[in-house]
Amino acid sequence: MERIKRYECGFFDGEPWKGLSAGAQLFYLCLEARYDGHNNGEIRFQYRSTVGVKGFASTKGVGPAIKELKRKGWIKVELRGGEFTQGNYFTLTFKHDDLVPKK
Repeated sequence: MERIKRYECGFFDGEPWKGLSAGAQLFYLCLEARYDGHNNGEIRFQYRSTVGVKGFASTKGVGPAIKELKRKGWIKVELRGGEFTQGNYFTLTFKHDDLVPKK
């Protein structure tokens, strides 16, 4: 529940979030949805998981989104898989969480 609460505190209004492309924002939310509070560094995601996700016309948008999120410090790639084979494993850095106002 704590993960959801932070979004109520203006997370999406912050400059770091607004500075991401729409594809990067969407991919980050896809990763967050797979984070259970204990699996950071082991968040598995395959490119084909984006098929049918509104906002991704094809899997071609995933690569640029990952590169942007890595470059800006939002995620780390722990294990690189392939586009359609073994999944990739990610870590969420929570680098920008300290910019969210605390209650």
